[in-house]
Amino acid sequence: MKIIHTSVRLKGKEKHNCQFCDKVEASYLLRTSDLMINKTIDINYVCSSCKEKLDYNQINECSECGRLKKNPTKKCLCVYMKENGLGLEDNSDSDDDYNPLELERQINTLQEEKNQLVEEVDTHLEAPEVSKD
Repeated sequence: MKIIHTSVRLKGKEKHNCQFCDKVEASYLLRTSDLMINKTIDINYVCSSCKEKLDYNQINECSECGRLKKNPTKKCLCVYMKENGLGLEDNSDSDDDYNPLELERQINTLQEEKNQLVEEVDTHLEAPEVSKD
């Protein structure tokens, strides 16, 4: 299983509560995809604070399917699906519904490259300050 999380900032007119803290209005739509099966496995709404926790790996994931755990004490959806004989492979969605996954891969890769470049620029900008001293 290769899981990626793609977040998109919500437009001002969309109103949803954060599904992780339930106290704050969500700022992002978070899509969780499994690249091994080429399917979106979960869609959530998150606030800025919970997105930051996700960025720093502070939100637990299910060890079996990779979905983010909204409540650590409750069963994951994959456990419920197994108990009831359901599975992602059982549905009849066409592959055309999941073409955005390739774009999500590219977005995820570009975000990682951007973060790395920002770090390099910051390091480069700090270097002249150190050499002046």
